[in-house]
Amino acid sequence: MKFVIRFTLLALASLILTTDSLSAQTAAAPDAAAFEQFLQQFPKADLPYVIGTSELSATLEQRAQGIRPAAVPFLAADSYEFLPDLDRSAEATSIPAHPQAVARFETADRHAVLYNLPRSGAKQYRALYLAVFDKEGRHIATSFVAGVNPTTLVSAVLDEQLQAKVQEFQVQWAKELTHNLAGNQLAGLQPLEMHTLDLNQTPENDWNERHEPKTAASGAIARNDSK
Repeated sequence: MKFVIRFTLLALASLILTTDSLSAQTAAAPDAAAFEQFLQQFPKADLPYVIGTSELSATLEQRAQGIRPAAVPFLAADSYEFLPDLDRSAEATSIPAHPQAVARFETADRHAVLYNLPRSGAKQYRALYLAVFDKEGRHIATSFVAGVNPTTLVSAVLDEQLQAKVQEFQVQWAKELTHNLAGNQLAGLQPLEMHTLDLNQTPENDWNERHEPKTAASGAIARNDSK
């Protein structure tokens, strides 16, 4: 009986993944020229690609020192149609989504773009997502891969198969954390959980939702309180 139940669940999971894959393959391909213009907004980068703790923690240190980040333009508005997760993100947070280009990657059968989703009032905090497409521009999946806010830092390494090794940390401060970071100093990073993500498919459970910025004021990436 247990074998039958397990086999049934495995078969169901396989069917769901197959259905998702077929849906991507049978969806109408976007206009090739428009998709190419969308890709060209992202600087080309190589895999493997590292989003490290030093890079991310520097954004907090700059915030604490009152250093404003360099201005980064938003993606062209007509590019939003290629990033369907923006609608979910905006609906989940009630905050408009204005993505910024970070990098683009190409494999034998995939295009992928990495973008930052800053929030009003918290532009120095980062929430980085990878959107994956087939060669004709059909959207396959979008996953949160890395980010930072005053309480949580998430680093990642993306490999050539579009798999991600993701490490979550709790951010530690020299002084008690308040909404104003001015005058505070980073004291360290406490390792939490490590995850392996297949970026070629939609993340399981509520992975993306748990890492959404909570409010416009804090820009905080949701912590794992629901676990």
